[in-house]
This record gives sequence, C-alpha cells and structure tokens, in this order.
Amino acid sequence: MILITSVNGIEAAFPDYIFSSQRVRFVEGEYVIIDNEAYIASSIRKVSDPDKPGGIVDIPLITDLPFDGNRTVKRAGIPQINPAAISVKGFLEKYFYPFVPAEISFTGNDAIYEYGTSQSVTLRATITANDETEIANRRIIYVSNGDTLVHVGTTDDFSAQITIQGDDTAPLHNKKQVFKALTDVGGNGSPGSIASGLRTYSFYYPVLYGMAPLLNGATIYNGLSKVVVADSTRQFAIPLNGENQYIWFAPPFKNVKPVFRDNNGFDVSDSFFMQNMMVTTSQKYPQWTFGYFVWRSIAPTSVANKVFSVIYP
Repeated sequence: MILITSVNGIEAAFPDYIFSSQRVRFVEGEYVIIDNEAYIASSIRKVSDPDKPGGIVDIPLITDLPFDGNRTVKRAGIPQINPAAISVKGFLEKYFYPFVPAEISFTGNDAIYEYGTSQSVTLRATITANDETEIANRRIIYVSNGDTLVHVGTTDDFSAQITIQGDDTAPLHNKKQVFKALTDVGGNGSPGSIASGLRTYSFYYPVLYGMAPLLNGATIYNGLSKVVVADSTRQFAIPLNGENQYIWFAPPFKNVKPVFRDNNGFDVSDSFFMQNMMVTTSQKYPQWTFGYFVWRSIAPTSVANKVFSVIYP
C-alpha cells in the first residue's frame, strides 16, 4: 500500500500499482497528480500492513479538474507563446491568466521652453500594480545629470516639483533636461526594477517674426513676436499686421531659404532676402546672444491681420 499526503494535508492510501495506472496523469514540480488531485511527492511512502492506519481516507475518483474559469481572460489575442505547463490546469492558468507585471509612467507630456529661462515643473509618476504585490524604492532620477536622485516616493502616486534652467549653467546637455521614474518590484519571483519612459524638457532659441521698421541685433528680440519650437519644425504660420513696415522671419536654425506664401497661398519668396544677425536679449532671464538667419522683406508693405506661411523644404 502507498501512503501519500495531499496539498490539503489529508493523508490518503492507494494500492501499490497506482503509479503504473492511468490514474496518475501528471507530475509537476514537487507534486504528483493522482485522480486530478495534487499530492506532495516527498510524502510518498510504502507500508506493508494492508489495514488502513487511523485517519487515512480514500480519495474518490475525480473526473473533472476543479478550475476557476469565471474570470476575465488577461491575455489578448492568441499569441504564440510556450506556457511551459505539463498539466491542463497549469496550462490554463499560465496561458489565459498570466502574471501581469506592474507598470510605471509619468503623467503629462514632454515640454519645450525658451532657452535661458528658468522653469518650475512637476514630475508626477504613477504606478499601476496589476498583479504585483511587492513594490518598493519608488524614485525619480535626473538622467541628464548623471542619474542623480531627485525624489523618493512613498505611494504609488508620487511627485516632485523642481526648477530647471535651460542655459549654460545646466548640467551636461543644456538644451535637454531628461528624467525617469523607477521602482523595484517582486516580479512574481523574479525581482528587479521597472522604469517609466523618459520625461524630456527641451530648451530652444525662439523663432522671431512679425512686422516692424528696421531692426538690429539689439532690438529685434523685443521688436518681434516669438514662438519656441523644436529645430525640426518645417512649417510656420505667422500672423501679420502692420502698415508700411517690413515683414520679418528670423529662425536660429536652417540657413536654407524657405518658401514664403501670403494669405492667398501665392509664393512671395522673391520678396525676401536673408542677413546673418547676432541677436541679443535685453533681460537677465533669458540672457543670451546667438547667431540668427534673419529673413526680411525687401521693401516695406502693409498687411491687415493676415496669416502668412513659411515652409522649409
């Protein structure tokens, strides 16, 4: 006779030939599956007395394996994966109800500011635990400053308000301030860290535009409107309004000639010429001098509240 203890702590007796019969269907890790019930493999022992010891009970034959299928399936679609299961129950659990790891992300979006300005920003990170039960060491790091620690969080929704400076006083790359949120997790037995996507604050010299009389490097910054965009921007819509004044468009990038179109869509590019100009600001923040490619209409003109377009090839 074979004695073996179930995972529920019940000791059961089986005939000696049980392991040569079809009643033993699966062996998974530390367990032996008999009649679709799990037993502890290390508890198997053989006794010579055919009489059942006290407390030992027969386990009736179970023809259907109990399984909690009244749950929303977690896995989307039918991906080609190997659940690495050797029992029906193990397959169902691993394939349809896999462990869903925790996720961490920043709220909000990346932002662009004018070079030389000081900005107060809030870095807010949120953690979605999903199936994770072990979350610790929540933190925000300053990637562009040698991964220095900015803030340590205590909850799954944590934030830090910091001031960043987009000029030559900023560490490393002065035109990009980059941050990342991380946390340590248990990983369902595979501990590690998870990280958010990068939060990037970029600083650019502004594009200057508008209508004004003749300007120079010291007056053009205050004499025109400005827009701060990434240097990869290819198209601009510039509102104009003025009488007997020059049209100005001054980018800090792209020395190639763009296409100028008036409010009716006509190409008026031949009415503009370019000059290099060192543009200087007049206030402490921002305070900088930078070489611009300044496009100006050849002659003064009048425009009554119209929008022109500037397009780079």
